[in-house]
Amino acid sequence: MQGLSSELRTLAGDIEEKKLRVEKIKADIQTGKFDEHLSEKATKARSMEDQRDTLNTELRSLSLQADSRARLDLKRAEMRSKTSDTKNMCVPCSTFFPPAEDVFIALSRATPNSGS
Repeated sequence: MQGLSSELRTLAGDIEEKKLRVEKIKADIQTGKFDEHLSEKATKARSMEDQRDTLNTELRSLSLQADSRARLDLKRAEMRSKTSDTKNMCVPCSTFFPPAEDVFIALSRATPNSGS
């Protein structure tokens, strides 16, 4: 019997010690405000995710704009090249053919006036 009562006292002491430890941990949690800190961190994480989404949308828009500008620059360069080619082709032609105005003047002089 004495062995049981001493074991019972030992276990009761262990239970009391564990209760005190649980109370101390609860007090530490309260003073540490872990729940509040966790809530703040979750709010900050959501805010940063929203900011990331906004920046990704802006990046996508800017990428599309850069692509459009690059295509526009290519078209402009192509147009300049074709314009330059056309001018270069017209210069040799003008040495072989007189300007149209001179042709019309020459034709008007060469044809007799049917009205006079």
